[in-house]
Amino acid sequence: MLEENLGYLVEGSIPSCGIISPDNTVKGFWDLAILLCVVYQAFVVPFRICFNLESSTDVFDTILDIMFIVDIVINFNTGFTRKGMVIMNRTKVTVDYLKTWFIFDVIASFPYNYLVTVNDTSNSTAL
Repeated sequence: MLEENLGYLVEGSIPSCGIISPDNTVKGFWDLAILLCVVYQAFVVPFRICFNLESSTDVFDTILDIMFIVDIVINFNTGFTRKGMVIMNRTKVTVDYLKTWFIFDVIASFPYNYLVTVNDTSNSTAL
């Protein structure tokens, strides 16, 4: 059953509680902030690797890692559009995210720098 809801078609009569509309303005600003973080990482990480530089902004890097992990949680709670309909059902949103971008988001947002730090610490104590 289709129902008119806030100017667009929503599948089902009652959207799941806590699901964010994909057209939400705050979600749009969040996506823009994440995009800027990705662009920052795309320039800074290769530069650090190329010139073998240590991070002088550990707090900022930690904030970026947290933002990327929070983005995964937000994506689990954001509806999506399919064939002109906005899907706001939690089960369908979860299944769609797991089938599409979840694995890429987990790989991209995994804090690898903590693994390197832990590995460096264990190697230095063994010497």
